[in-house]
Amino acid sequence: MTEQQDSTHTNLLLIRNGLDIPDRETDRTGNRERLLRATLDALTAHVAVLDETGMILTVNKAWRDFAAAADAKPEAVSEGVDYLGVCDSATGDDAPLARAFGAAVRDVIHGRSDYFEMEYPCHDDREKRWFVGRVTPLPGYSPPRKVVTSHLNITDRVVMEKERDRLGLLQGELI
Repeated sequence: MTEQQDSTHTNLLLIRNGLDIPDRETDRTGNRERLLRATLDALTAHVAVLDETGMILTVNKAWRDFAAAADAKPEAVSEGVDYLGVCDSATGDDAPLARAFGAAVRDVIHGRSDYFEMEYPCHDDREKRWFVGRVTPLPGYSPPRKVVTSHLNITDRVVMEKERDRLGLLQGELI
């Protein structure tokens, strides 16, 4: 097995085993917690791990960086925050999407669903953005169970699709 294949295999083990690192990896790094944190922080998606009640247990660097760039108050988006309460209390045009996402998180926590995915806008005064939010349970837990939420920026893809559609419409008008 090449070093890259070994690394990929290790990352898959982390995910498949609910972030349970094999002993050989613990021995190699000397620090299991540091490896877990580094793995979570290496992801480009904004990730939050929630407990069985929807409370945020931990977030990754991408999550914290996005919150800081959006001028969010850390006490509103960090460890210890009621993620589901935030979804339920959302206001504005996209509030129904936030509530729907919160309901889907509850479904995964309680075992009514094993996976959820939703694309949604996340615009502010500075820019228009789109994300895909995903919810997956941590393996090895029975409902109610811990879950992982991830939010991946898909703005480039959405903008290209909108431009493709716009050009298609223009082409139809020219014909």
